[in-house]
Amino acid sequence: MHGFVRPKQVKVEVMIIHETTEERLNLIRDLLLNESTVTLATISGDGFAHAAPLYYVSDGLRIFWFSSAKSDHSIHLELNDRVSACVYRSSQGWKEIRGVQMRGVARLVTSKSARQEITSAYIERFKLGNMFRVAISQSNLYEFSPSWIRYLDNSRYFGYKFELSCDNAVSAEVESFLFTK
Repeated sequence: MHGFVRPKQVKVEVMIIHETTEERLNLIRDLLLNESTVTLATISGDGFAHAAPLYYVSDGLRIFWFSSAKSDHSIHLELNDRVSACVYRSSQGWKEIRGVQMRGVARLVTSKSARQEITSAYIERFKLGNMFRVAISQSNLYEFSPSWIRYLDNSRYFGYKFELSCDNAVSAEVESFLFTK
């Protein structure tokens, strides 16, 4: 017979870290600029969730990726531009978990100058060389703009997180960071 084993009591200390909004934005930007894959969640026409891992480039808080117009997530975006996205560092232990969960809208990028700039950054970042220019030229370019972000980092302490709503002030700030390093 298996009995219930009472877990040992553990004392949990919670540190309070006071950060400015700018410091929090820098934590998010750093993560997004240094990781390479976003999991984009869309909703299909019949209401089912769909998650797709995508290579991306970021200009700070916005995320850009290339996809075929025929891919499921691209088709879903034509029906509903509201999406969720997640970017996180690979980890082997709970103390290493660090990432962002985001909600916002995704849209097709139609500006030729923006597409050229983002294509160059994408090819350079992923070391794709010229052979991928043809594939990229046949793909759509999309942009994700967050309206809400949750950042978490267990390396600071278990359960460390903060949330930001991207109001007009944050959105205006985001616009000024296009591909700065």
